[in-house]
Amino acid sequence: MKTRCPACGATTSLDALLGHSEASQAFLAAINLVGDLAKPMIQYLGMFRSDSRDLTFDRASKLLNELAADINAKQIKRGHHFYPAPRAAWVWAINTIIERRDQGKLQLPFKNHGYLYEVITSYKPEYAPVQDSTPRTHAAVQAAIAKTDAQRAIDQAEHERLKHEKPVVAFGEMMAFTQMNAKQPARGLKNIPTEQLMAHVSQNKRPDESLEQCYQRLKAAETEEQSN
Repeated sequence: MKTRCPACGATTSLDALLGHSEASQAFLAAINLVGDLAKPMIQYLGMFRSDSRDLTFDRASKLLNELAADINAKQIKRGHHFYPAPRAAWVWAINTIIERRDQGKLQLPFKNHGYLYEVITSYKPEYAPVQDSTPRTHAAVQAAIAKTDAQRAIDQAEHERLKHEKPVVAFGEMMAFTQMNAKQPARGLKNIPTEQLMAHVSQNKRPDESLEQCYQRLKAAETEEQSN
């Protein structure tokens, strides 16, 4: 996958962004978590890369983990206020930042996600791409604006619940599993392409298993079957 250099806008490889192929492979596998956010997110991460230093795997993982909970919660907290942040809001905000970067309006590299969150606070439902949003009437928009304090309190409580709710597979665990696969090319399962290994393991994971435990179970079953 390609991305753009934050300094000049030139197209570069993801390996160049992250510094080495191990990091880029792990990132590409785990970034599927965010679906249509993948391409804009890669471009966004490029804005954290300095001219003299590559974005390491650990740094990329940390930056993504900082966003994962709020992406899942579909809300962000800025100061003492909560703002709606559906998937379309993240896409819109990152694309807005990319436009401002290309216009030379930003001071790069970024040090944190503060600017991204500030842009998201300006998001309005009508900014969402048609395919990513449900059409809303003027009355519906006004009703959302007119939420009572009690409703806002409920929204904030739900945000906190979602933010701390443990996902089926933690983002960090997916990154670590894919990084291990990159370090040990011999790992794998019969008839499962390398790039699909994590998805296959995730689909077969039991509730009480980690990705690695599931992989070892599947590998042991495969070995036993081949020996019979």
